Amino acid sequence: MASILSIEANTRAYLRCLVIKELLKLRKSQFVLGDFVGYLQNSKHYDLIVACGVLYHLVNPIEAIAYMSKATDQVYVWTQYYDKNTIDSQPMITHRFQSSAQSEYGGFRHTLHRQLYQTRLGNPGISVDPHTIATG
Repeated sequence: MASILSIEANTRAYLRCLVIKELLKLRKSQFVLGDFVGYLQNSKHYDLIVACGVLYHLVNPIEAIAYMSKATDQVYVWTQYYDKNTIDSQPMITHRFQSSAQSEYGGFRHTLHRQLYQTRLGNPGISVDPHTIATG
């Protein structure tokens, strides 16, 4: 029997998922509030992993990619990437990228670029954490 497991780390987004699940009667879908990487660390194998808007929220996105490659043979990733020339050419966002660090995971050397967001995005109920983007 085919089923869907959806993992959401943001409490408000998770509650929206539950509403949609009920409205659309998605009985074979399970929505959980939790840590994406934590679910990847178990020994379960998934037919497909869709990481939509996940990697740039993680402290170590390369670790997540490594776990995904072990947990499935099929991955779809929708994410953002860091392009220094693009960032430097946009004064409205350049100040958000003030910190970069060299890192290594599983022998892959890369640079992590931390993006600082406003703590609130016009909604008193939404708090946004800093994001990390990796480049290799």
